[in-house]
Amino acid sequence: MFYISSRGSSANNWVANVLNKHGKITCFTSSRSFPPIEPNKAYPKHSWVKYMPPKKYIESLLICEESCRGLLNFGSIHGYHGTVIKKDCEENGGVFFYITREPLERIHSVFIADLWHGIYKDYKKIDNENIFQHVISLFDDTEVSRNYLEGNSPNDNLKFLKSFSKLYKIIPKNNLIYKNIKNLVLKMKNKNDYENSSKSFDEKDYIIKYFDAMCRNFFEKELDLFRNCKNEVQGLKMEELVKSKEYFQNKLLNKIEKDEGANNLLMSQLSFDKIDRVGVHRKNPIKAEEIWKNLPKCLKEIYLYNFKKYNISEMCNFFDYNLSYME
Repeated sequence: MFYISSRGSSANNWVANVLNKHGKITCFTSSRSFPPIEPNKAYPKHSWVKYMPPKKYIESLLICEESCRGLLNFGSIHGYHGTVIKKDCEENGGVFFYITREPLERIHSVFIADLWHGIYKDYKKIDNENIFQHVISLFDDTEVSRNYLEGNSPNDNLKFLKSFSKLYKIIPKNNLIYKNIKNLVLKMKNKNDYENSSKSFDEKDYIIKYFDAMCRNFFEKELDLFRNCKNEVQGLKMEELVKSKEYFQNKLLNKIEKDEGANNLLMSQLSFDKIDRVGVHRKNPIKAEEIWKNLPKCLKEIYLYNFKKYNISEMCNFFDYNLSYME
């Protein structure tokens, strides 16, 4: 049994796909339930599939192995972030890993994807490929982050529309507030009302606060993993994982499955020269140097503040990430 902790934009689906081609390994992706369904697509869509705590999830993996009489190794990737599931995994004889990636590239990738899903898909109809250029165009070098981070957002209607939509669906119909919330959601979902609420939406405020929250959340989990894992053994560098057969096999595969013959057979069938990217957010990835060069000054301030606060340079030095572009 195994578990791989990893945030978004870290080749999670690709890693799972490779492992699932092995005859003795099953790797679930992005789930906190059994059956393994993506968290925000389980309950209430599937009313009987509920979120479960890490301990129960690990027990479920073990039950899967027992039902196969130990002939298969079960594991999962990208569900519980940080080390929240590490103790339960290891206490039950499992092996725990985590995947890291060049921090600015990972945050940028998820940031752009989330902006598209959160506002630009419906709000301004900007496609994923053009969002970063749009964000750059919104800010100038005179703007500082503290002007936005102090106080609350002036208008959160657009931001919380989807949350309200989900909320009324899970409240019991006999609850006194059910009717009021449902009416509010239906009203906001009306196209005209939706567009009217968008007019007062502070786009720049939303972007800055979301970027700040993302940096804090990602770096907090990164520090948690780096400080509480045996990094030489449990830490996996995404950039090496997707380009080197030897790295993939020695650092990950051989520690999950001991059948050397089966492992060698899988590796012989795969080509790492040109991998098939899975679940991509954009066609052409942007390297850290280009992101940093074009990132608005106020977002750079936020990134640097959190980067130093969580001492991410320690992790970058260990995994040999070149940070000269930040100098």
